[in-house]
Amino acid sequence: MKKNLTFFAFFLILLIAKAGFGSSATETSSPKNTIVMIADGAGFNHFLFNSYYNGSYGNEVYDSSRQVGDDTYDWINLGCTNFPDQGSFDPEKYDFSSPNWSYIYPDRDATDSAASATAWNTGVKTTAGRINYGPEGNRLKSIGQYYSELGRSVGSVTSVSAPHATPAAVWTHNLSRGNYTQIFAEMANSPADSGLDVVIGAGHPFYDNHGTLYSSPRYRYIDQATWEAVSDPAEKFNDWTFCDNKEVFQGIADGSITPPERLMGIAPIGDAFRSPDIVPTLPSLAECAQAALNVLDQNENGFLVQIECGEIDFACHRNNVSGLLEGMASFMESVDAVVDWVETNSSWEETLLIVTADHETGKLRSSNRINYWVEDLGPGNVPGHTFNSSDHTNDIVPFYAIGSGSSRFGDQVDGYDTLRGLNFIDNTDIFSLLYESLPVVPEPGSVTLFLMLGTFGLHCWIRRTKKSSSRF
Repeated sequence: MKKNLTFFAFFLILLIAKAGFGSSATETSSPKNTIVMIADGAGFNHFLFNSYYNGSYGNEVYDSSRQVGDDTYDWINLGCTNFPDQGSFDPEKYDFSSPNWSYIYPDRDATDSAASATAWNTGVKTTAGRINYGPEGNRLKSIGQYYSELGRSVGSVTSVSAPHATPAAVWTHNLSRGNYTQIFAEMANSPADSGLDVVIGAGHPFYDNHGTLYSSPRYRYIDQATWEAVSDPAEKFNDWTFCDNKEVFQGIADGSITPPERLMGIAPIGDAFRSPDIVPTLPSLAECAQAALNVLDQNENGFLVQIECGEIDFACHRNNVSGLLEGMASFMESVDAVVDWVETNSSWEETLLIVTADHETGKLRSSNRINYWVEDLGPGNVPGHTFNSSDHTNDIVPFYAIGSGSSRFGDQVDGYDTLRGLNFIDNTDIFSLLYESLPVVPEPGSVTLFLMLGTFGLHCWIRRTKKSSSRF
């Protein structure tokens, strides 16, 4: 685990900032911890669909302020555009009351999970399929890597395979999202003193999608050599503590098991999590999120973690209502668990929580296919709806934020969406505001000998202090 920076390191940061070579954010806008939760494939109607079915419309966790003691914390409520490189978003073409409305417009300029995750992790729009590479093939640095350079911990949690596109973008780089084994190897081989500290997801080579043992392993997501290295408790490859056991996930989550310094968790399932009610050997996504937070919270410098529910997207590609409801239930349970964790173990003064999606899948609409909103038919009844695509759209997605620095998103408005009655930002704005909120942000073109020497000294100090951290 990344060790605390000493007074010398903090003094060096302050010295560089005071010299005018960087900008220092205020305490209220510089979160110590950042948690980004992604409902993969979920647009506004997917969130609404879940609320109508459960009778919870207007009573979701993001629908009201959080009261902690005498303090009140408000959610920021926006939309978020997600188009890829060369794409665009025109809100009038979604508003059927506008003369510019177009039924087919949502199918144009649609992104994918790789390009969208790259946008919020690096601030750069790219081509679909690329993970942290720009449209011209240039390698990009992720916000997780910036966090790590400041001695903070970084984690990736997902309900689909660990090297899938969205979780991969927290750290790795690949020109093709389909190169799963390469992506996982980059995760596993990230340096113990300056790399990922938590990786949790599906993709176990021994289990199928029902949690049943294969007759022989299938190394689709993790190559055999890497799997044998990371899963061998005697080897403890690259200081990873390996876990594929439900009870251990739960123990780390509830505190009955001391969290390891570095956690590699591969749930005993193939492509994606299912509800523990369906596959009893699986932990829930909420339990995995809590386990990750307990591991990362051991670093007093703070952390960044992305927590994704990916099976919403899987279900909507198949226009599968039961899968959509199962995925949204898992995601909302996880959001509730994370909010509870922050208010129990941290605070909104030091932690920023973002709840959003990477894109919309399925072109989910009303039952008449023209009106936008799905229809409330009462709790327990499937809302009136139609799926109008089996693919992604360029629809904006919900964006909620609360806690340290969250108000800054309300100031970063790119436009107004008349259909939903909301201001919206772009997914690249997430990176921009997280980057700008770091304790020291180098100004472009201001690199001088003093700054280079100071940054090099800080880098060497961080690496030395990290390497001195004990592991077990």
